[in-house]
Amino acid sequence: MAAAGLAVMKVLEEENLLEKVRQTGDLLRSRLGDVFRDHPHIGDVRGRGLLVGIELVENRATKSGIRKALGFPSAIRKAAMVNGLICYPGGGTANGVDGAHILLAPPFIYESHHVDELVSKLNKTLQQVSFV
Repeated sequence: MAAAGLAVMKVLEEENLLEKVRQTGDLLRSRLGDVFRDHPHIGDVRGRGLLVGIELVENRATKSGIRKALGFPSAIRKAAMVNGLICYPGGGTANGVDGAHILLAPPFIYESHHVDELVSKLNKTLQQVSFV
């Protein structure tokens, strides 16, 4: 088991993967910001490296959480899968009941064209999910 762990650490170091993850994560957050900057239901995009969270809100001005009854995590999950996007929508992040978010966690091997594809598929997904 220790040998496997050492082998992983060696690859991370030799291929400078952590720096690559930082750079690709910066690109991902930047592209998400560009596309969703004015989206009325995106409250925030934040993260570190390739672990990115997108806060969904009912009202951008007040940042009020989306009501659980609207079922957004399930609707987003279904639409994303149809669009070929694996993401992790969740709820209860505003007050333990209401609120919704999307977690993105692409692999270390992501390249810039993968980032563009992810953002495009996420944009398509959010256009298909009704926020009213």
